[in-house]
Amino acid sequence: MTKREKIIEVATQLFADVGLRVPTAKIAKEAAVATGTLFHHFSTKLDLVHACYLDIHRDYVWSMIRFFDVPTRNLEKGIKKGIRGAINYWARNPHHFAFVRQVRHSHYFDAELRRKLSEIQLSLHTTLNLAADKRLLRKMDRELMIDQIFACIDAGTLKVIEARKPVEANQLKRDTLRFIWKAIARS
Repeated sequence: MTKREKIIEVATQLFADVGLRVPTAKIAKEAAVATGTLFHHFSTKLDLVHACYLDIHRDYVWSMIRFFDVPTRNLEKGIKKGIRGAINYWARNPHHFAFVRQVRHSHYFDAELRRKLSEIQLSLHTTLNLAADKRLLRKMDRELMIDQIFACIDAGTLKVIEARKPVEANQLKRDTLRFIWKAIARS
C-alpha cells in the first residue's frame, strides 16, 4: 500500500469515527506519515476529503455497474442486481457509508466534487438511457433519477444497517429494491 493509499484509508476511518473536523495532524500521525507528507499528496484538507469520497464512490458505483452488462438481453434484471449490489456495498462498508453521509451534508460537498462524481457515473447514465430507450423506465431527467435512486438506496441502507436480525435486513433490502423499481419503472 502506498503512503497516499494509507492516508486515504486512515482519513476515511477517522472521518467516519470522529467526524470531518478531525485535524490533519491526527490523520498523519495515525497513518504513520509526517504532516508534510500528507500535504505533499493533498494540498488541502478539502483535497483529502474529496480524494476519500471519490475513492469510495468509484467502488460504490462499480458495485452497481458491474451487473449492467450493457448491452444486455435483460436490462431490467441487470439494473435490479445493480441496485441490490449498491445496497450490499453500503451494508458491508458502514464506515464508508457514515463518511459519505457526513460529506454530503457539509461544505465539502461542493460543485467540484459534484462534477467529478458525474464523470464517475457516466456508465450509470448510459445504462439508464438505454433502459429508457427500451421503454423500461419512466421519462424523467436522468440526474434526478440517479439522485432519487441514490437517496432511496441510502434510506434503505440506513435501515439495513440498523436491523437486528439478518432476516429483517434481507426483507429491508427487498423492500428498498421494490420501492426504487416502482419509482423508476414505466408502468
